[in-house]
Amino acid sequence: LIDIGTGAGFPAIPLKLVNPNLDITLLDGLNKRLIFLEEVINKMNLDNIKTFHSRGEDASRDKKHREKYDIAVSRAVSRLNKLVEFSLPLVRVGGIFVAMKGVALKEELEEGQNAIEELGGRLRDVIEFNLTENENGRTLVVIEKVKKTPEKYPRQFGQIKNKPL
Repeated sequence: LIDIGTGAGFPAIPLKLVNPNLDITLLDGLNKRLIFLEEVINKMNLDNIKTFHSRGEDASRDKKHREKYDIAVSRAVSRLNKLVEFSLPLVRVGGIFVAMKGVALKEELEEGQNAIEELGGRLRDVIEFNLTENENGRTLVVIEKVKKTPEKYPRQFGQIKNKPL
């Protein structure tokens, strides 16, 4: 499992606590976050969890990481049509990418559909839920990787940002 843009380690650290057998990579572009997470990992004596300092689009081009993960997860990183471009290339064919999003997702799903298909994915499920009674709600977007991502992806960050698929 790879947690893209892990921030404070959510959802990867809680997933590790409920399933200690998971091999997890925490990916983040800010090294100070990863230094903090390494302290958390050491203090909690967690095994088979490592940090990786890189931007998502750079990690997706790295042969050690490209199409190597069964599961990729992400929370509050970017809009779906941009997020899938640097996330799906990390997932092996047959694996899944799960993006945690807010509740107002219809437009984002529509604008992301082309990118999902172009990058080798297929929308598998959209799961709406509330963490508490008083919140607006959350959505898990589950994308299955059905074919290899073309080598030309991901593009450079500026292209992803300014001209999403």
